[in-house]
Amino acid sequence: MLSNGNAHTCPTSAMACLCCCCIFAITSKIMTMESSVAPKINGKPNTGNSESGDDTFANHLQEMEFVEKDRLNELVMGNKKAPVIVVIYFSFTCDHCHEFHTKEFPKFKKSYVDTDQVKVYLRCYLDDPASLDAAILARCLAHGAKSPFQEVSNFKKIMHAIFKVRKEWFKQWETLVANGKGEYAEKAAQQFLDNVFIKLKYSKDQIEACKLKDQVLNKETTHRHKWLTGLMMEQKRAMCEFNIESVPAFVIYNRKSGNKTPIVHQGILTSSNLAKLCGL
Repeated sequence: MLSNGNAHTCPTSAMACLCCCCIFAITSKIMTMESSVAPKINGKPNTGNSESGDDTFANHLQEMEFVEKDRLNELVMGNKKAPVIVVIYFSFTCDHCHEFHTKEFPKFKKSYVDTDQVKVYLRCYLDDPASLDAAILARCLAHGAKSPFQEVSNFKKIMHAIFKVRKEWFKQWETLVANGKGEYAEKAAQQFLDNVFIKLKYSKDQIEACKLKDQVLNKETTHRHKWLTGLMMEQKRAMCEFNIESVPAFVIYNRKSGNKTPIVHQGILTSSNLAKLCGL
C-alpha cells in the first residue's frame, strides 16, 4: 500500500477543474446524505448544512475525517515487486482519460506492466455528480469478484463500457440541466448507467444493492456508504496530498532512484512519454 506521505492543505486552485454548478452539485449530493451515512466533519456527523462558493467542496473535503477501515481495496495491476509504481487518477466523464485508457494504456501495459517493470494503481477522481455515481457503482459491482485479480478485471470491463457511451451519457445529463430539468438529471443518468451494467450481465438486484444508503447485509454496512466514504478518502489524497487539479493524472514512484518524492503529472500522456517519466 502506498504511503500517505506528508499532509498538505487542499489548494483552492484545485477547484479550477470544476465549474461552480458541479462543485455545488457534488457537494450538495454528499452533504445532504443522512447524517449517519455521510463522512464526519471535525469529529461530528455531517448535518447537511453546506456553504456556497467555489471552494465549498475543497473545504468540506479538507475537514472530513477518515480512518483506515474507510480505505478501499486498491485496484492493482502488475508485479508487486516492480521497481516503478504508477498511480493513475481518472474520471468516468473525462474525454482525455478515455483517450489514454483506450489508446495509450494498452501499449504501456504490454511493454512495462506485463514485463514486471511497473505496478499500476487505478483510482477514481470525482469532478462532477455523474462521475461520482459511476465510480460508486463501478467499484461496488466489481467488488463482487472472487479474487483481487478478478476485481480489477471486472472494474476494467465496467470502465471501458462506461467510456464507450460516456458522451451520450454525459450529454443527456448536461442537456437536462441546461433545460432547467436538473432534478431529473441524476435519475436519468442513473437509469442510463443501469442499462450499461445490465448489458454487462449484472442483475437489477446487484445494481440496486449498490445504491442502498444504510443497511446491513452479511454483517457489513452496505453499500453506498462504504464506497462513497472510500472514494472521498481517495479524493482527499488526490487533491490535498498530490495537489491534483485535473485528470488524467499520474503519480510516479521510482524505487530505484532512491527519491521518495513522487513525480506528479497532470494531463494526457503517450505511452512513451509516461515511460520516460518512469525512467524506463
